Amino acid sequence: MVHKFERIWNDFSEILEISTIKDCSFAGSSQTYLIDSSKQAIDFNKVSEALVREKLNIKLKPKTLDCIYLDAGLLVLVEFTNSLNKQLDDIKLKIHDSLLLLNFLYNFDENDLRSIEIILVRKGNAAVASNQRSNNHLKNLADSSCPPSLKFLQKAYRIKISSMCQDEYLKRIR
Repeated sequence: MVHKFERIWNDFSEILEISTIKDCSFAGSSQTYLIDSSKQAIDFNKVSEALVREKLNIKLKPKTLDCIYLDAGLLVLVEFTNSLNKQLDDIKLKIHDSLLLLNFLYNFDENDLRSIEIILVRKGNAAVASNQRSNNHLKNLADSSCPPSLKFLQKAYRIKISSMCQDEYLKRIR
């Protein structure tokens, strides 16, 4: 039997060509890639637009996280951002809409939710983040923990949310 997350991957790859984390991390505003990795991923923004249009017959697309991939039995959703502290409300909405869409389409149970990880990858490196710990929005971010303003979502959905700098994320996915 195909695991639910493998089914999601297969369904999404039929809708949209499999991409890379590098392509999914492209920042249009600065015309740069945040992560240089050839690891396979699917652009969740593009897939969600097609899914909502086809399955729900709705023209407006939900706010979703940037990419999705499988990693050691986990369903990983990633948001790439240049400045985490300026975008936390937007990120909350993206997490919420992403999980609602996936749950609507695949009817997650509690075990599924516990096997989902959301990673917020921000521009910069760990040394810079540790120097900025005095900033309330960035407290505890250098150690890959969940940002304080997202802890409610983490508890309510029973998922893992972590935040890390781009260099930490690159080490993780290698």
